[in-house]
Amino acid sequence: MLIAHISDTHLGHRHLHHVDGEGRNVREHDVYGAFSAAIDAIIEIQPACVVHAGDFFDSYHPSTRALTVALDGVAKLRDAGIPFVGIAGNHSTPRQRSTEHVFSLLSRFGGELIWQEPRVVTVNGLAVHGIPHQHDAEALAATVAAASPVADADYNVLLLHGGFDTLSQVGAGEPGSLTLDPEVLQAASEFDYVALGHLHIEQPARLNAYYAGSLERLTFGDSARRKGFVVVDLARSPTDDARLRLHEVPTRPFFELPALDAANGDDPLELLEQELRGRDLDQAIIRCRVVNIDPGSWRALDRNRLEELTCRCLHFELLPLFDARAAVAVGAPTDLRAFVDARTPRGLKSDELFARAQDYLARVGGEASE
Repeated sequence: MLIAHISDTHLGHRHLHHVDGEGRNVREHDVYGAFSAAIDAIIEIQPACVVHAGDFFDSYHPSTRALTVALDGVAKLRDAGIPFVGIAGNHSTPRQRSTEHVFSLLSRFGGELIWQEPRVVTVNGLAVHGIPHQHDAEALAATVAAASPVADADYNVLLLHGGFDTLSQVGAGEPGSLTLDPEVLQAASEFDYVALGHLHIEQPARLNAYYAGSLERLTFGDSARRKGFVVVDLARSPTDDARLRLHEVPTRPFFELPALDAANGDDPLELLEQELRGRDLDQAIIRCRVVNIDPGSWRALDRNRLEELTCRCLHFELLPLFDARAAVAVGAPTDLRAFVDARTPRGLKSDELFARAQDYLARVGGEASE
């Protein structure tokens, strides 16, 4: 029996300021494209069931466009005779239980959507145990421990949304996210397969448990080499390498280059040109850091040359990490690093804020000296 495991589609996600000819956010449209491509590929494969492990939407109050794409996808699966079972992740779960859940709408279009309370859905001899997101880690762990396979089902699959210590945490800094003790998965060892969501990089969690990852790269922290959904042959043993495969979905190039080190006085743009050589730059989203550079050298960079090197990209960011020995701009805190570290909100990366703060201070210092 084949099932398709999909997760973290984040429909409605927006990033950067780029828009297309119709005024739509380009990254939002990328997310919709990846989802639609996955649905079409799943219909070609014809699995016995599709399971979605959470974060269907990027928000619990999605836009009309996000709802339209979601409803079209669920309806396509319904018309193809492929059951769809999904759980609510932290992004799709309102902070108050009294808020009407968007899944109540999706369920009317043929999907089995599970929110608020755990539920078992039986389709084609497969028992899917859906455990939706809960805001309390201990309560979620207790719910997993209480779940047990259906004895007369051909196969039992557990759907769960959450992170675990020791695993790559891309996606774990989101609002409402939970990180669980890996021992929680031990309680699910009797299930044939545990379809996990929340972490955006495809990876195993234990022998019978796997993260499909997100369909699109949503942050620069996502270093996944491939993106797509997982096809699982439940008839095969968990130790069989052919049991599970990732069906790739085409995505926009989105990556971070290795840092450029200006400590030896090398021209950062020459180093950048070397790093860009041979890479797919067409409409790509790329970030690169320049380390050990002084504010004066940063201000002196040839911006026209930078534009020439990166003009094929949709978006390119060059971020400085200034030499600690360089003079600090007038008005800066005496220990800028400690200042930023102490005041960085949860979910944001202090090193990125530190780099941007140094850049702004360098610009101010340059303008003051002119």
